[in-house]
Amino acid sequence: MHDSGEGNLDLVTSLNDFTIKLKEWNPKVFGNIFYRKKKCLQYLRGIQKALNGGRNQFLHRLELDLTKEYTQILTQEEIFWYRKSRCQWISFGDKNSS
Repeated sequence: MHDSGEGNLDLVTSLNDFTIKLKEWNPKVFGNIFYRKKKCLQYLRGIQKALNGGRNQFLHRLELDLTKEYTQILTQEEIFWYRKSRCQWISFGDKNSS
């Protein structure tokens, strides 16, 4: 007779291994969204300050590229918060209803 508890243990072990690998993979692929946002904003502010001193084609192009990157980071951050709130709602449910 097969013990059904053994299969559950394998599933739990597999899920734990998957979670560990996913936590290692995520920062390698996406990096820390909040750190990237902070650094990008610092670069943008520095470039914009330098551009106030005069016209510079290189800095202007860099500003456009960083603005595009910053917009992408904001989109990723929005998705992050949406997914996090969804996971919390699934985990904890709606506490306003009985």
